[in-house]
Amino acid sequence: MRAVTSAGAGRPAVHHHSSTAAIIIDLAILVPLLAAEIIFFVRMHRKHKGLFGPQLIMGLPYRQRRSVMKAVRRGEPPADPTLRAVGVSVATRLTRFAKFTWWVFGIAAVAEIVNASLPYRPLGLRVFSILGALMFVGLIPYQRRNIAGARRFLTADTART
Repeated sequence: MRAVTSAGAGRPAVHHHSSTAAIIIDLAILVPLLAAEIIFFVRMHRKHKGLFGPQLIMGLPYRQRRSVMKAVRRGEPPADPTLRAVGVSVATRLTRFAKFTWWVFGIAAVAEIVNASLPYRPLGLRVFSILGALMFVGLIPYQRRNIAGARRFLTADTART
């Protein structure tokens, strides 16, 4: 509208670069969506039992599932035989899919970096791609700890029996 009125008044039209506005609009839309997605998955993880893990662990109440997962991460089998059996199942699954996890993380991080480096990408898309790559790279130590704990858990469980 301003360009039309400026041109009609004999002044040159003022063109503003809209990338800053686009980034603000993107953030205003994407941040609440991301927060809603995280809240949704956390609630689904706590309430519904068949979505996020092997069926054996999903039959347990939330606090017992949480204690089993902590025991697997620490590499210390619990004293309760039922929880230990569930922990063995979870730890076996973690170690079995470890290589697949590393491949997925590596491919996703490289894809995000390539997406950010493509020419003619808006700044907002580049920023989100780099943040996505940093997210995958940042999750590597967490996954390493989980997988190492699962291996220690299985070793301690076989030594105990």
